[in-house]
Amino acid sequence: MEVGADYASASAIQRQQVANRIGFAIVRKSLDTQRQQGQAAVELIDQAAQLQDQLASGRIDVRL
Repeated sequence: MEVGADYASASAIQRQQVANRIGFAIVRKSLDTQRQQGQAAVELIDQAAQLQDQLASGRIDVRL
């Protein structure tokens, strides 16, 4: 009976470790996505600032 309980405990621990790894991977992916979105937002702000400077100087640099 004790061996069965030890096996069940080890199995439960193993399942929890797998669940923890999966959860960590999901959180890491979410953080990576947030970083990418943040970088994109900063780039948009930089582009808007450049456009504002161009408009203030009376010229617009359009690149395709």
